[in-house]
Amino acid sequence: MLRRARDDRGATTAAVVLGVGLLMLAFTTLANLVVYQYGEGALRAAAEQASRAGSRASASEAVCELRAQETLDGVLGGSLGDGATVDCVDDGEVVEATVTGTFEGWLETVPDWTVSVTSTARKEQAP
Repeated sequence: MLRRARDDRGATTAAVVLGVGLLMLAFTTLANLVVYQYGEGALRAAAEQASRAGSRASASEAVCELRAQETLDGVLGGSLGDGATVDCVDDGEVVEATVTGTFEGWLETVPDWTVSVTSTARKEQAP
């Protein structure tokens, strides 16, 4: 005769599955935040490179924007850098490069993050 199991064997299975699911959610959120930080650093590097390139005496705003785009292409591959925009302003004394980007959250619970980084450099004067 078969004996029916009326004990609590297997009761921990549901708790383990729920716990692992929540752990994976937390890990994914943390990894997304690390990617956000990397993206902000890449935008900062692009802005700094752009303002340096635009500060040369013979450089124009187009040179500044081109250098920022080259830097972004080099460090933000794939879709991470798709939303990045570059704006350079040269008033003859100071070059200001502003790079703005929006990084999308990987999960519905993680909000998108928009970052704007500005870098300035004094314009070289031709002798």
